[in-house]
Amino acid sequence: MVYGINAYKDKLSSTKSTLDVYSEEFSLFSFGIECLNENDMELRNILTASRIDSTVLNESVGDNFISLIKTIIKGFLRILNKIFDTFKDAFYQIFQPKSAIDKYKKELLNYKYEFEMVSTNFTYHDYSHFQDDIPSPDLYLWFTEDYEYSVKELQKIAKLRTKNEILTKIAEITHDVDNNIDGKFYCTARANILQVDEVVPAEGYSERLYALFRSGASKDYMEKDRIAFKATPRIVQEAAQRWFDYKPLKDKLKKQKAKLEASANNVIMKFEKLNYRDFITTDNKFDYDFAASFEAYGTKKAGQLSELCNICIMAYSAKLDAVKEAAIQDRAICIRALSRIISGRYEE
Repeated sequence: MVYGINAYKDKLSSTKSTLDVYSEEFSLFSFGIECLNENDMELRNILTASRIDSTVLNESVGDNFISLIKTIIKGFLRILNKIFDTFKDAFYQIFQPKSAIDKYKKELLNYKYEFEMVSTNFTYHDYSHFQDDIPSPDLYLWFTEDYEYSVKELQKIAKLRTKNEILTKIAEITHDVDNNIDGKFYCTARANILQVDEVVPAEGYSERLYALFRSGASKDYMEKDRIAFKATPRIVQEAAQRWFDYKPLKDKLKKQKAKLEASANNVIMKFEKLNYRDFITTDNKFDYDFAASFEAYGTKKAGQLSELCNICIMAYSAKLDAVKEAAIQDRAICIRALSRIISGRYEE
């Protein structure tokens, strides 16, 4: 069901283990992928059970995919909240020494000296796009628009004269959805998130998300880039400013999550109103062929929604991961500057 998740797995083998949730090396992005993998297995089990049940002729055939849509959205919401709760736990750990930094807020915001960050584990990033709605809740509105287009297509099909014509046409639009597994729909969604006007396939999406929140930087750094980094006054001031702005940023991220939740729930409400009998009837009698054909189409549309959820979860977890890393970086810079303020030794 989660068609595209395998396309992202090959880039995750080198990520940090997520066994220790409170470790500063803990990757929220990898955690998000793990959640998607678990959810993928649940959906596959549901689909397997559904295929077995559909061998029995009954009028629930044709309605099962509505339940599948609800399951996909509920899974999305569960993962969304799980990632955000883990992010909050990590933030609690990072901000333990906040009071010491707060005491010298004015001095840090006006710091005018340069110094080296001598740790070999320190790599500076120019973090970006924290204030943007990424992923945008508009993506789900876009899926709703696509759903409404699908309804219109089904209404046209319902006007065809013969059963064979109807079944053939439904098979055609089902095939069109299947061909778009990594086609324009998904590529456009990724491009929307990355804020680019180009084709964005699944391969390389995780790397581009990483770069998006780091002003284009990649994960690949030479060892020389990890040592003797010079923190300029501008860098110190920006780190301090962001450090003191993290509480309103966390509140903003929470509001963004609420928008995503509301948008996803809107998809459920739309699909709850959909019933194959509204489009295809045979003298108001149950027709297994019509129902099964509609079920196949609906399952493909559910798969489309499932992949959109993957794309959004990856973006959401990548953003929270970047925010967490930025907080760790800003804390390190502020503490280094603070040690010089307290000691009075500003020159190297």
